[in-house]
Amino acid sequence: MEKDDGRIDWSASAEKISRMVRGFQPFPTTYSMLEGKKLTIWKAVGQADTTEAKAGTVIFAKGDEIIVKCGEGTALKIVELQLEGKRK
Repeated sequence: MEKDDGRIDWSASAEKISRMVRGFQPFPTTYSMLEGKKLTIWKAVGQADTTEAKAGTVIFAKGDEIIVKCGEGTALKIVELQLEGKRK
């Protein structure tokens, strides 16, 4: 496997992405890019979603809760993440 295999395709279902998060640890990890920095996802849970947002859009963020729209009418609740150069 290569590092690029862990890059998240937000158009995939949340279930598929959450499986990647679990399966790609400790290498190559799953990640996305945020303002030019790598954002590693360490724990996440898929759920159903009915919003009309574009895949990859943060649809809810408050306190420690972040939910991102995915494909196939799903969303991903991010439980633990790490911005490049920062702690989890």
